Amino acid sequence: MSQAEDNGRKHAILLAGNSLQSSLLKDSIEQKVPLKIRLVSPEKLCEARDDSLGRDTEFVIIDYATIGRSDVARYIEVIEDVDRYTKEILLNAPKTLAHADMLKWQNLVGVFYDSDTIDTLVNGFSRILDGELWMSVSWFMNMCTSIVAGSVQKPALITPNLPSVSSKSLNCSVMVLPILR
Repeated sequence: MSQAEDNGRKHAILLAGNSLQSSLLKDSIEQKVPLKIRLVSPEKLCEARDDSLGRDTEFVIIDYATIGRSDVARYIEVIEDVDRYTKEILLNAPKTLAHADMLKWQNLVGVFYDSDTIDTLVNGFSRILDGELWMSVSWFMNMCTSIVAGSVQKPALITPNLPSVSSKSLNCSVMVLPILR
């Protein structure tokens, strides 16, 4: 890709095993979304932290199906040392993934399941690049509830039809407000 073609594209790494499937996934997303993706194995990310992430990396796309628990732990260790905010997108997550496991991802802006189609990925990535979140409303609500569980005594309030949070099933925003007594 020439420098001119690269203009206007945001940069990401795909944290996945070095396989034909990962390469095809990378190419499919790049063809349909203005995103320049570098394929990085978990081992390489840990060995060459600064070179792997790069100064222009805005997104880390994690292929959940190809990385193991030890790779997740190493990734979290690496990303905690990064000085800038890098958004995380989780791919190929099983629908049965425990909520507590998802909370490990501190900068999560998107969750795609192993049953999602390439069209769903393209739609979701487009929304994420526009600054929105892409995850199911129920998962997002669980995340918000977990975050405020220690400091807010009443549940979060849902306010429909406000921009900024998108999900596959419903466009809405969630405002977490403490209820004053």
